Amino acid sequence: MLLFKRASLSVFIIAAMAVFLFACDESEPEAVNGAGDDAPTDDADDNGAGDAAADGDDANGNGVFSMGETVQLGDYQVTVHGARWDDGDEFFGPDEGEQWLVIDAEIENTGDESGDVTIIDFELYDEENRSQDQALAADTDGNLSGTLGAGRTMRGEIAFAVPEGQANFEFIYSPLIDRGQAIFEITEGDIS
Repeated sequence: MLLFKRASLSVFIIAAMAVFLFACDESEPEAVNGAGDDAPTDDADDNGAGDAAADGDDANGNGVFSMGETVQLGDYQVTVHGARWDDGDEFFGPDEGEQWLVIDAEIENTGDESGDVTIIDFELYDEENRSQDQALAADTDGNLSGTLGAGRTMRGEIAFAVPEGQANFEFIYSPLIDRGQAIFEITEGDIS
């Protein structure tokens, strides 16, 4: 038992050190294309402080982007292509009072080194700002998990169990190795 506690403590310390070391690489999200008036823009008068945030920012200064926009986040470009409802199949389906929201997203590694993308890098918040659980049994096309080589692109879907009757969400890509955070607004009109 003592060996298990020591091993757990070692894993925790290593993880904390990794987060601390990579936190220095944090960058603010920046719209690459399709940027609207609410997307962060490069401000020449910011005295070298980085990209200035527009009025569409959340309380933490993170830009909130729309579906279809491509966001540069460190060496990664993230795009949300679409969202749809999934009712499940004859074996698996949403619990009573829930529905499955499936989000189609793409990540491109524009850097010079490989990096990992995992499903824990993605979160979804509902209209009441509550985080939603992933629906691993939902029918998805591809997945958003694996090693992404330099210059490579990964596209797939990720599903979440959400309360019935809600149709406005924030989909967040926030990598464990901190490159910042990209927040995409998903509204009822975006979901097919």
